[in-house]
Amino acid sequence: MKTLKYFAFAAALAAVSCAEDTIAPVVDQTQEIVFTAANESNFTKTQLVENQDGGASIEWLATDKISVFDAAGSNCEFAAGQAGFTTTFTGNAAPVADGGFWYAVYPYAASNSISGTTVTTSLPAEQLVASNAIADGVNVTAAKSNSTTFVFKNLCGLIKVAVPADFTALKSITVNSDKAIAGKFTVDCSGDAPVFASAAADAVKSVTLSKKDGSALTAGNWYVAAFPGTHNISIVLTDNAGKSVVLGGNVNVTVKASKIVGVGEVDTDVFTHSTHLVKASDDLQAKIDAAVAGDKLLLAAGTYKGLFTLKDGVSISGGWNADFTVCDPSEYKTILDGEKKGRVVSQSAIFTNQTVISGLVITNGENTTDVNGGGAYVRKGCVIENCEIYGNRAIGSDSKGQGGGLWVDTETIVRNCHIHDNYAQDTGGGAVVKGQISYCIIENNNAPDRNIQEQNEQLTSQKILKQVNDLCDNLTRQFNNAMEYQNDPVRVVPAEDVHKAVTVVTKFPLKYQETIDDLKSYVKSNNDELHRLNGNYCALSSSYATLSDKTKSMEAEIRELNAEKDALEKQIDALNTDGWDRFVRNVKRHFKQWFSIDNVFIGLLSAMAIVFVICIIYMLVNTYWSADSLARRAYDSAVEMKWKNPGWYYQEIREECRENGRKAGRQLVEYYESLAEEKKQEAGK
Repeated sequence: MKTLKYFAFAAALAAVSCAEDTIAPVVDQTQEIVFTAANESNFTKTQLVENQDGGASIEWLATDKISVFDAAGSNCEFAAGQAGFTTTFTGNAAPVADGGFWYAVYPYAASNSISGTTVTTSLPAEQLVASNAIADGVNVTAAKSNSTTFVFKNLCGLIKVAVPADFTALKSITVNSDKAIAGKFTVDCSGDAPVFASAAADAVKSVTLSKKDGSALTAGNWYVAAFPGTHNISIVLTDNAGKSVVLGGNVNVTVKASKIVGVGEVDTDVFTHSTHLVKASDDLQAKIDAAVAGDKLLLAAGTYKGLFTLKDGVSISGGWNADFTVCDPSEYKTILDGEKKGRVVSQSAIFTNQTVISGLVITNGENTTDVNGGGAYVRKGCVIENCEIYGNRAIGSDSKGQGGGLWVDTETIVRNCHIHDNYAQDTGGGAVVKGQISYCIIENNNAPDRNIQEQNEQLTSQKILKQVNDLCDNLTRQFNNAMEYQNDPVRVVPAEDVHKAVTVVTKFPLKYQETIDDLKSYVKSNNDELHRLNGNYCALSSSYATLSDKTKSMEAEIRELNAEKDALEKQIDALNTDGWDRFVRNVKRHFKQWFSIDNVFIGLLSAMAIVFVICIIYMLVNTYWSADSLARRAYDSAVEMKWKNPGWYYQEIREECRENGRKAGRQLVEYYESLAEEKKQEAGK
């Protein structure tokens, strides 16, 4: 599969010199005025043809219209006289006074206005184009002149998307940003040339390009006009069949006025499976039913009320913001609310394709007609990850009801979930798990029997002992806590290093009494070893005390010898009448030796070498091991592994470095890189 490559190039806008015409005095009524609109630029207004040097030719269309603001501040409509690089615009306006300025903006719109030297206009969020060009009336330009000659300046920039020759089914291109990218904005005309000022409060964060006639965007380069600034973007591509895919999530793109920034070539392979963008106002179950195996549903933050049945191979990802540019389940809560009308999430059959459910809050499920699962019931082929499951009940008939939060069948994975405050009438207040459970917190659930029921013996005595050996720093304390609260719920928490096995730190249920007995024996053996070591320590302490006494005695002898030495030195100094002169000569000799020209040069070279080494170390630390560098390494590994949403791993490393330091971030990156290397080696075999 091809990858989306990001690159940028610019087409500069150059102004032309304009001869000044004499302005007629202000009169009381409007009159017909002809303006000359000149453009000498390699960046086009409506028709774009890139040259080999990255430039483009510009041409006015005969159908073009501009807004001219006259002496009264009125928005006057002026129409082009002909097509070409230079054209004339004719209309009626009140002439400005001598020394005053005319202001103009393309394209004309009745809503265009001016206040002082600030012009308000808009960039369309729906951009309709006829061919490989800028959409007509989209590339907003403005001009300021004290004569009847205008030189228009581009206010926005272009985002270029390349469509390959082998793909003829692209319906539309949508660019989503984390900030305003189109809509109403203001233009500052107080300077020599108009410039983009700021987006209006009602500006939008999304802009879509499509053909006027509804046909496909064929092979070539296509241009989306956008506000200048640095945008964190995602690109949504929709084909003729209605399939959508999201490319480039969490990618920073800098758009500059009168510049073109390329965001790469469309990878036709991405349409093998669809990505469906779903909002809380949509019918989620209908979206699930319409999808096919391999498709993925992205759910924007909000509350989705109802009872939902999963579909084989159709994955669901929650925690997205409204523009689908950022995925953060903790910030953008995506809630599946069962309204206490039944089980919230159900899997009716065994799946043959892996189906991943992630980033969701599953709550208010109340299963009264079935035995298993109050919040969710999943079977073979399903993965539940990064979910919060709470406030659900399994209260089936005849005092039955298992897995208040969820019921998980064999060959199923539950990981990185928080399962709390659920209830089961029989067993497994938090969950009944026949598959694999890891990196989860299961707490504050309730059931007459026990909180979690492990039916496939995931936590055998041997595995627990291994986890203890590998992960516990204070074995005695951990074991005592585990045995003291045998009847309380199991609490499964992530280890200090999330890439290691799950650590069961406290509160084993009675089911693992045999394991607890093994742990008691293990603790006893460790205590025996501790006593032996304590005995050795006492013996060593006694030997140390003896040696310490000998040391004190030797120190007294040394002090006496030093006193005798000092006395002898004083006698020698008294006998040596020229001792001071000899001392002065020695100082001078050493001074000349160490501060000779040759030694100074060697000293300077040594100092420079030390400074150079320090600089190299500093550059390495702040480049190769910086948070941004580590995040980029994680992103590259995710791309190499072909994981979904590599930008998520980028953000994960940034957050890890911020919260736990660069050492923790580097460990996590090295783990991802090791996975990538293993995959590369397997591919080589």
